[in-house]
Amino acid sequence: MIDSKSSGRSFRLSYRFEQRNRESDMTPVESSAPQPSYWEGRSDLLYYRCVEMFVAGFAPKGRSIIDIGSNQAPLLEQFTWFKKRVSLDLRQPYRSENVKGVKADFLSFTPKQTFDLAMCLQVLEHVEDPSAFAQKLFAIARNVLISIPYLWPENTTRSHIHNVLDEKSLEQWTGRPATFSYIVQEPFSISPTSRRIIAYYHGSSKPFSLRAAQKAFRRSKFSRAGTTPEVAPPSPPAEA
Repeated sequence: MIDSKSSGRSFRLSYRFEQRNRESDMTPVESSAPQPSYWEGRSDLLYYRCVEMFVAGFAPKGRSIIDIGSNQAPLLEQFTWFKKRVSLDLRQPYRSENVKGVKADFLSFTPKQTFDLAMCLQVLEHVEDPSAFAQKLFAIARNVLISIPYLWPENTTRSHIHNVLDEKSLEQWTGRPATFSYIVQEPFSISPTSRRIIAYYHGSSKPFSLRAAQKAFRRSKFSRAGTTPEVAPPSPPAEA
């Protein structure tokens, strides 16, 4: 099930999505096969498709974007309309000819500009002081996109400092309600760790419009709206 909230209104979509858990810490099994990277192990998640929708819908004319805590994930490669793309991570930032990688402690990071959009995906649950981390996001960007695990049980992931998180957790850390939030449950899984909440915080001077975001997404490369499926040519008439 996917729930969304915007400006106090709730929307419920009547289909369910689940997927195998990719973030729980399992006991390692010895194997000679190469282990997938962080990104390879989760790049097909529905959650990432929703992130693409958010960025395309809420920042269609953005010029600068930063991904905080990227852990070598190449997600920024998708957002080609941003002139400046920065990936920041304490240990393993993603970098390429299109994306600038910055290895730094985010709380000590002092950018020379304000970004149009800052993304912080599945990070706050790992940091000692998520409130300070969240406030820094708002200090460096006009608009902010955050995701966290949604109601994952205690002790499901050893690297998580904070557990059993929801909308109230985000509001407590950020000091404000999200402009728009969405709960995504991955398909093909009954795992209690298959849900994530994505929250968008609008700070641009232009008023927030969900309808405008929908239109922007439908015009983006991530939408299939307006595409014409290939149609096979008609078969020749049968001979009499």
